[in-house]
Amino acid sequence: MRLHQGGKEGFSFGVDENYRPIKPDAEEDSLYPAEKRLNFYRKSQWNEFESLLVDAELLVPDPSKGGKLIVNPMRVMTLLCLTAVHDIMKVQTLLPTVQREHAPYHDFAAGDTIGDHDHALSYLMDHFPELLPSFNGLSPEEKKSVKFTQCEICFNQGFLVQAEAPPGTIFTRFRQVLKLEERGKAVTKRDIALYFVHWITDLAGA
Repeated sequence: MRLHQGGKEGFSFGVDENYRPIKPDAEEDSLYPAEKRLNFYRKSQWNEFESLLVDAELLVPDPSKGGKLIVNPMRVMTLLCLTAVHDIMKVQTLLPTVQREHAPYHDFAAGDTIGDHDHALSYLMDHFPELLPSFNGLSPEEKKSVKFTQCEICFNQGFLVQAEAPPGTIFTRFRQVLKLEERGKAVTKRDIALYFVHWITDLAGA
């Protein structure tokens, strides 16, 4: 969200020991592998990154400043929450067991341990949100956004980028979600965009 304040450099080259973005003219050791990083920095369509942030409503135009884009704090909070909780159910000891009153849940029967980390997180969000304070503190609209990206879209961009699954597995549910949007249902562009912003931040963290 700071593309014009060192964001491009930080995303391309990282930061130094003082957490300042590394510049493209830094020593080659700091840029390793320099050729790939410089190529990414010079040829990336940064305006498309910004458009994605606008679509996700992380950046919004401020009418009082002539439409200048400013950060949307509530939406950023949603992204930070998503970043914090999205993979916690990869810790096996945290996986929930479906309670009798909630069964069946996504094809899991009462007494089953939900082994899929996305469905496990979805189960907590649906039935025990108080166990996720950062999620529970969001507004109803923002909770819906988080649940959409984690539990409803069932789309794995990593699988697509790395060709880890056949097209049907990757796109079937996503296509169904897009058809819901065409019919005027609750799916929104802002939530689909948020998923892809989250994927970029997750990729950067990896």
